[in-house]
Amino acid sequence: MFYKLNNQNDIQLLISAFHFAGQRLGTEQPGVQADCSKIVHSIRLANVLAVEGNISNVQIIVAAILQCTLTDTLTSMEDIRAIFGVTVWDTVREIVDNNALQSMDQRASQLSRRAKLIKLADIICTLRSLNSSAPTDAMGAGGNHERQAHCQPYARRISGAGGCI
Repeated sequence: MFYKLNNQNDIQLLISAFHFAGQRLGTEQPGVQADCSKIVHSIRLANVLAVEGNISNVQIIVAAILQCTLTDTLTSMEDIRAIFGVTVWDTVREIVDNNALQSMDQRASQLSRRAKLIKLADIICTLRSLNSSAPTDAMGAGGNHERQAHCQPYARRISGAGGCI
């Protein structure tokens, strides 16, 4: 199943976000080594939101793509604001700022609905990636169990006690 964008502006915004992420996560930014896994993660994240989650708000999908770029490159918040606008910037800022809070409960309780959707999609992608990666030691999945143990309770807290976002 493929997601149909509503208009030409949506298509341009989405393609611009992928292009920007590809440039920043690729080799075009001095001092940053290309990381195709981050680009693939951004694509999977967009797919989880748009296709599996049936999210039709392109600005949410673009914010998801760009938050990966912001955390993994030298991209600034002002770059995102200037190129993609205030709504996308605000969502990306919320996700990145929220990561700095200490408590998992604090982080989960202060997220907007837009940010919760992105965080949950990111956790889904991370868990899928961990489940499909090869074991790294003789005992099994190595550090994957620790990452999974962190992701699952956080996802429960984000989605709320009743499972609603």
